[in-house]
Amino acid sequence: MNKSWIYFAQKAIPFYRITPLSQYSGMVPDEKHFSVLCECADALDNVRDSTKIMERCKQSVCTIFDLDEADICSVFYEFLPFGYPIPTLERDSILSKAIPELEKHSIYSRGRFGGFKYEVGNQDHSFMQGVELIDYIFDNKNCTVYKY
Repeated sequence: MNKSWIYFAQKAIPFYRITPLSQYSGMVPDEKHFSVLCECADALDNVRDSTKIMERCKQSVCTIFDLDEADICSVFYEFLPFGYPIPTLERDSILSKAIPELEKHSIYSRGRFGGFKYEVGNQDHSFMQGVELIDYIFDNKNCTVYKY
């Protein structure tokens, strides 16, 4: 499978995205096998039963990839209550206090999730935040991507 991600917008499919993890590491024994991460999203007050969600995911993966359920070697479930940063109206005022406090202890929170700014957290922004942080640490240059 030569995909980075596959997105799904059908109500019948319980996940919104599949990530073929085997594309990024040697997690499988050969090219005949693959490993996928199925990402499901739900409101905190609508947490689904893990057994049901895993069963629905297995059925959907089998349908999408034309597999028998016996072809699935293992399944792992993890619920992450806060998988994505959620911008709020108070975010910037909170960060204006939290970030300087962290930096007093040489903790520089950057990147898609570490910066708490999802709107400037795609891959190129995250990379530039890292580059600018090194320039700041060694040359005292301003970090413009993260701050602005």
